[in-house]
Amino acid sequence: MPSEGSMDTTPLRGRDADVRRLSQSIEAVAAGRGGVLLVEGAAGLGKSRLLQEAAKWAHRVGIDVARGGADELRRLLPLAPLLAAVHGTMQLIGDDQEPGTAYPLEYDRSRLIERITVTLRDRGPSRPILIILDDLQWADPSTLLAVQSITDLLAGSPVMWLLSRRPWPSTPPLNGLMANLIAGGATTIRLAPLSAGAVVAVTTDLLGAAPDKALLELLDKCDGNPFMVMELLRTLAEQDELVIDTGQARLLPGGTSGYVYQRLSGVLASVSPLTRQLLEVASIFGQFFDLRCVALVLRRTVAELLPPVHEALGSDLLVEDGAQLGFHTGLLREALYGALPLSARKTLHREAAEALFSVGSPVEAAAHLAKGGDVGDARAVALLVQASDEVAPGAPGTAADLRLRAVELMPPTELRRSERVAEAVGLLLRAGRSEEGEALAERSLQSALPAELEARLRFQLAETLGAGGHAAAALHQTRVALELQSIDDPGLAAHADRPAAPRPAFGWESLTGAELRVARLAASGLTNRLIADELSLSRHTVESHLRHAFRKLDLRSRVELARVVLTHEPTSDD
Repeated sequence: MPSEGSMDTTPLRGRDADVRRLSQSIEAVAAGRGGVLLVEGAAGLGKSRLLQEAAKWAHRVGIDVARGGADELRRLLPLAPLLAAVHGTMQLIGDDQEPGTAYPLEYDRSRLIERITVTLRDRGPSRPILIILDDLQWADPSTLLAVQSITDLLAGSPVMWLLSRRPWPSTPPLNGLMANLIAGGATTIRLAPLSAGAVVAVTTDLLGAAPDKALLELLDKCDGNPFMVMELLRTLAEQDELVIDTGQARLLPGGTSGYVYQRLSGVLASVSPLTRQLLEVASIFGQFFDLRCVALVLRRTVAELLPPVHEALGSDLLVEDGAQLGFHTGLLREALYGALPLSARKTLHREAAEALFSVGSPVEAAAHLAKGGDVGDARAVALLVQASDEVAPGAPGTAADLRLRAVELMPPTELRRSERVAEAVGLLLRAGRSEEGEALAERSLQSALPAELEARLRFQLAETLGAGGHAAAALHQTRVALELQSIDDPGLAAHADRPAAPRPAFGWESLTGAELRVARLAASGLTNRLIADELSLSRHTVESHLRHAFRKLDLRSRVELARVVLTHEPTSDD
């Protein structure tokens, strides 16, 4: 009977060309030539197995191996996959910062990347190394940036990079990295489903007998996915639905019964109800999870969960990974997760976020809030802002991402929505992500904003433009901001982001002094250009004031504006 791990001890079938490329890469780095090898394929096609074989071959020829992988719910942890790979191979971080569980402070990232680069370079040509990073589709932007930077700087060093990804989900940063690596000479292996002949060979390896026609027809439903082939064969063997006789494996009548598919979809009738519940809740947290958090969601103590944990470990459903537990395979976790009703899934993500907050993991909690929160969920917004505030002192970029996640859950009419965007802009600029901050500010300025908030965004833009050497553009933004705030003394600009006195959001009383002056002149019949000349303002500023006035007064035309002005100021006196 094929066991859960028997696939690892059988030959790699249907991958001859891929194996040749891998062996050539291993030989190249052993000879002192580095490079990059990209492996792409859907879940279950054997990427991890291929990477595992590469690590074995490298060890056999005396090459050091550093291996790490990304995880969906840890993608907000900067550099976690790369730090996990090099940890133990190179001493780069302190004992108080374990890779994958802590995130480096924002200002430490460039230093960590530099230390990794220098350490790899200092190994010299006599100490080649293979660096394996699995599941890059879940990698954080800092890891992708680091891979690009280090591969560029160490192009001539004996460092071989073996990177794997699924084609989905995909992100622009990941696609950009892959395109750059390929343009730089990286070799690509795209795993395809196994051929019918390869499936027959895999089946024969696992069962010690060739499959009959009925079994082949059933295996064809696996679509050449080696993991699904192994799971199906293991289930059939465990349920005694296979007969092996005279070198042939025959499927008994009824061998396509429902529990085979139940096994493949993660409905595990063989374990206790509490164990199944533990597995279902744990699937919310990702491939690996903290038992304390699962206990909090289940409203049980960790001690109460020890029996189901032991049952799951004994059934090869879970594995131990240091202080954490993890699913034996990623597809097992995905099948459990996918079988959860959508409404239950969203609720569990929300409860998972609360649990992670309680154990001091606000960044991971935020990822769950993004999945479990709905637009208008004030509690989720508050928790995201809280998480942003907690990490902002050391990681302003991460704090900005959390702020923007909060914005996504805020209704368009929420009064503080624009304020949260402005806060995110400031955090992005603090983090050195100037291009993103500028782009976000420019997009925000396209919509009607309160004058005070628009001025604040323009002051922030002016600061980053000035730091970037764009003095004229910075001066323009400062002038417009001062006009919006009606500040005559430029020295007061530094205080422009202080909260203004409470003012109604809509209606006549909500207009600022600058908006009133522009509205009066527009109501008298002056064009925007004439108003700009009259008040010594730019036409853009006049348009901005009018846009704000129209929004606050719920107007559609200058005729309506004239009526409103005459109603409130019949004499039209300034």
